[in-house]
Amino acid sequence: MKRSGFDGYLRLKKEYSFIKRGIQFNHVLSLQLLQLVYQQVSPDKLKIRQILRLLNKTLDVSSFKDAFASNQIVASYIIQRKDYLELMNAYFSGCNYQKVFLPSLIYKNKISPLNIISGLSFIFLRKHTGSLKEKLYLACYLIYYLNILDTLNETFGDIDLTDKKYIPFNSSFDMESLFVLYFRQKGVSTYHISHGLSYVKYDNTTGFDAVNGENMTAEKALVWGETSKTDLVNNYGRAPDAIIVAGNPKYPRKAINARTDFKNGIVFLGGPIYDKDNEELIVLITKIADKYGMNFTLKAHPSSNLTALADITSANGISLLSNQNTVAEILQSAEYDFAVAYNTTAYYEAMYYNMVCFRYAVNENGAFNGMDDKFYDEESFGKKIEQFKVADVQELNNKIEQVLTDNLGMGINRYEYIFNN
Repeated sequence: MKRSGFDGYLRLKKEYSFIKRGIQFNHVLSLQLLQLVYQQVSPDKLKIRQILRLLNKTLDVSSFKDAFASNQIVASYIIQRKDYLELMNAYFSGCNYQKVFLPSLIYKNKISPLNIISGLSFIFLRKHTGSLKEKLYLACYLIYYLNILDTLNETFGDIDLTDKKYIPFNSSFDMESLFVLYFRQKGVSTYHISHGLSYVKYDNTTGFDAVNGENMTAEKALVWGETSKTDLVNNYGRAPDAIIVAGNPKYPRKAINARTDFKNGIVFLGGPIYDKDNEELIVLITKIADKYGMNFTLKAHPSSNLTALADITSANGISLLSNQNTVAEILQSAEYDFAVAYNTTAYYEAMYYNMVCFRYAVNENGAFNGMDDKFYDEESFGKKIEQFKVADVQELNNKIEQVLTDNLGMGINRYEYIFNN
């Protein structure tokens, strides 16, 4: 299978278009397609026996049935990242709802000759891209998802779900896409909630996160600020009336009082696709620390390889934080008076906690809106430091507050109203 990044994924998604009972299954297969394109799953290491086990599997979805029976609002989630759970809890504050943790759903045996024939014939009897193992991988997942669709029909076939609401943590990804598409057919109102500024335009390599805008299956998208609404319309063709600026309840309105001490900095590195640039930034930060008498600590992206980064930071004499603490916890510790960010929305979070945050702009990828704070090398970093030291304090704070409102949704919180009405 050709490894051509997100464009390759889009071509495969179009190629593997399969519709059953009104469900477009290439939306549901997005995770498996991305895994193959971005080589998160290696065909050489795929174990045939393990893949084939999906042929006779489905999920017990009675947890969803019980949740809808006693609640108007049902949510689901897959990933147990601490920061994601905090965000989800903040979204539903003031709402009576029930959460379903999808990994807790129990596997059940189910053999459907019809689904097996449908899945295998679609994948293997057409001229699809991929090796034998890759096609088998996709075919087995397709059959598995068809089995789950059967189970959903058996469970909810005669149940009226009109006026119910379903809010998955991510309607663009994995099994939650299937649940969204099915529940929409049952008259359930569905909402896509944001967990980052994932709808930006990429200048160079389109990141894995672009799937959040591209493969959105929910009826309504709830975004943090006006810039995300604009991004969804311009970059992914989403209809403006299907997007609601709902804010980010983790960031209530506050007066910003940015510090300009520039002594102890926290550096937020980009995700794994920026590993090479992260390494170059670490070397540059070492030079900046020596030249300007500053102290720096590094924070890796949650999905990065900490062991590999630890070797690099150790060689350069800079400390690397573990992933035990969230970005918010680190910023609330008051150990740092400014920040550096590379291709990460931690940029905005740092400003919320009264820090000037400088953006490393070499091979910068995401088109994030912000301040005049980009640097490329030691010299440009020094110039930015001097620029902010002499800036009018009130004007600086006002500009940061506007950036946070437009992008992070500071001071906006419409979730209780949206979910309860």
